[in-house]
Amino acid sequence: MFKDHQDGYEKERKFHLILYQAGCENPYIKARTIKRIIAHFAPEFIEDLFKTKSCIRRLKYIGCGCEEPNCFHGPEYFKLGKIYESIDFNGASYSIKGYKNGKRRIGCSFFEWVD
Repeated sequence: MFKDHQDGYEKERKFHLILYQAGCENPYIKARTIKRIIAHFAPEFIEDLFKTKSCIRRLKYIGCGCEEPNCFHGPEYFKLGKIYESIDFNGASYSIKGYKNGKRRIGCSFFEWVD
């Protein structure tokens, strides 16, 4: 069974929903613009948004989602279908054990969170 990456990251989930809804109205709007707008009326919401927290999860690499049979859009380190272990998560991207010494991040859309 696969889980939602943003379980335990409710503020980030809400932010992505706001960003998605704004993007439906204006496809050119940027996340930083939405963040600035929210900061004017709800600065407490922006505080600690996307803060990196220790988070150990088993993640199956599924690629970029382009649906091409031999996708090369992801980092060379990762292999389709292989299971990796995260070090931390910020509501959008992970540090992965063994990948760039945990110093580089990769978006959660490249993975399925598995038990």
